Amino acid sequence: MKFSQTVEYQKKRGFTKLFITNLPEFLEESENYYIQKELHSIGNETGDNGKLSRAENHLQKIFTLFYHLWFRNKLTEEEIDFFRSFIQMNSFPYYEKALLVTGLTLSLVRYFDENKIILLFECYDSEEAEINQRALIGLLIGLYHYDQRMPFFHA
Repeated sequence: MKFSQTVEYQKKRGFTKLFITNLPEFLEESENYYIQKELHSIGNETGDNGKLSRAENHLQKIFTLFYHLWFRNKLTEEEIDFFRSFIQMNSFPYYEKALLVTGLTLSLVRYFDENKIILLFECYDSEEAEINQRALIGLLIGLYHYDQRMPFFHA
């Protein structure tokens, strides 16, 4: 990690200080963003400046979450629970969920963790086509990449 010039490790060197430390609070803030967005659309408010800064702030949080998942070696129980909650919540749009599935796939390719494979299988069971297709591709890539290792794990 210290000397590699690949994009992955260049990003990881700069990101290690930005890991999300309070995932439940992060989940609550993200959900509140969509609740407020829905309320504003119902009320037809005209305050575009506030909407834009909130949207940019939320987008930055989602990118941070993507990098957080990508650069984690082993997922903690809190991260696993957070991921499951995020994927199962209806308030989050499919494209944000799909982005997190991609982050999980990249993380799996970078560092093996059987919990990542289990989470991808759970995402494959999603009713949203964009989520389960992305999870299927992640599983195919991960299982191919770690083909020699799979017989040792019984999940």
